[in-house]
Amino acid sequence: MSGKKLKIWNGRGLGEYINEHFYVAAYTGKQAIELINSVIGWGMNANELRNYYNKGSWGNTMEGIEPTEPCLYVSLNNGKKVKRLI
Repeated sequence: MSGKKLKIWNGRGLGEYINEHFYVAAYTGKQAIELINSVIGWGMNANELRNYYNKGSWGNTMEGIEPTEPCLYVSLNNGKKVKRLI
């Protein structure tokens, strides 16, 4: 997928990360959903992405982190630590 630009989202954590916050970079919304589902193991869908995630924004927690490939991060301890999940 070279030449394409990564899109970014941030939104509520799910699965074992329900009390945390996700940051995802992907080429498409479908790929973003697939990345999240590969971690949580269940039905994240397009409605969830559209309604509960901010498209085009990493948020302050991700300041200084530039995605270069599709990835998923989670913030832990109220944003004091960021962990890459994928």
